[in-house]
Amino acid sequence: MEPEDWDLSGEDLDSLEREAYQKIAQLRSNPTHPPSSSSSHSANPPPQRSLPPSFKSGGVTNNTNDHSKEFTKASVKFFLHSTGLIAAKFQYDQVIVAAFRKIPKSSWNAKER
Repeated sequence: MEPEDWDLSGEDLDSLEREAYQKIAQLRSNPTHPPSSSSSHSANPPPQRSLPPSFKSGGVTNNTNDHSKEFTKASVKFFLHSTGLIAAKFQYDQVIVAAFRKIPKSSWNAKER
């Protein structure tokens, strides 16, 4: 998969990752209360950016019970081959496999290790 297929630069990906970490930290520190106005004055929120349509999922619902679910951590290692292909190595988990299957132009080979 070519980087231009995603229309995102390395800086864009880093920025998206930082924003995701910030949102996760906010949800963990204050899952039931929205951020107070005093905290929003201390730091300017980053500008909102929309993801390409290929990244948006169709079944996203805003349910308050979603925040109460616990997430398990999984280690996923990514390897960049000289041909430009990206490989991922992780302990088998149906959730991770399902996520990788949703990636456009991806393939799953269970026999590769």
